[in-house]
Amino acid sequence: MKTLAALLCLLLLAGCAAFPGDELSSQPFRTSLSAPPQRPNVLVEFNFYRGTVEDAKEATSIAVAREGLKPRLREILAGSGLFDRITLVPEPGRPDDALLRLKLYNSTSYAAAIASGLITGATFFLVPGTARDDYVLTAEWIAPGSGPSTRVRNASSVRTWMGVWFLPLAASHQAGTAIEESFARQVNEALRQLQNAGVFADHSSPQGNGETSAPVTP
Repeated sequence: MKTLAALLCLLLLAGCAAFPGDELSSQPFRTSLSAPPQRPNVLVEFNFYRGTVEDAKEATSIAVAREGLKPRLREILAGSGLFDRITLVPEPGRPDDALLRLKLYNSTSYAAAIASGLITGATFFLVPGTARDDYVLTAEWIAPGSGPSTRVRNASSVRTWMGVWFLPLAASHQAGTAIEESFARQVNEALRQLQNAGVFADHSSPQGNGETSAPVTP
């Protein structure tokens, strides 16, 4: 009987499904056919933080999350059609590289998540529980020659639902997949914002930002 109860609890706990928020478009960014034929080379510095932009000095760098998202980041940048050569730190950059600095901040309302979880547990998972993770992405573009920088930011979220009703969705809506999709939307949106700001229009300067290996800055 105890074994059956334990298995039932594990089954209920497995009933978690995560979904990216609808703050941003899910359409991938692609540069227009009228874009300049000479595309910039870019050195990309990316980091993932647990914390908020407002308290950036108190935020904690999460290396595992950063490395886990890097393959998707490279895929998005390559698919955008904006860049000729893409280098991700810690790979060394080259003298003609522009610098794209991306910082992703993740925060959660623990009080709301705990309150929701208590209600869900008290009803034996019949009343769904939910928790929301907020993500803010800041992007800074520095053209070759260390000219003036351009900064943009956007926000997205991932909501996780827990309860017996979400068992059929658990396998197809895992938290890692939802986080990656939310991140993809944010990177695509940042590229749109930077293009609208005109940062990709002129990259003819021979002096770049990649003469030495760039550190991942906090």
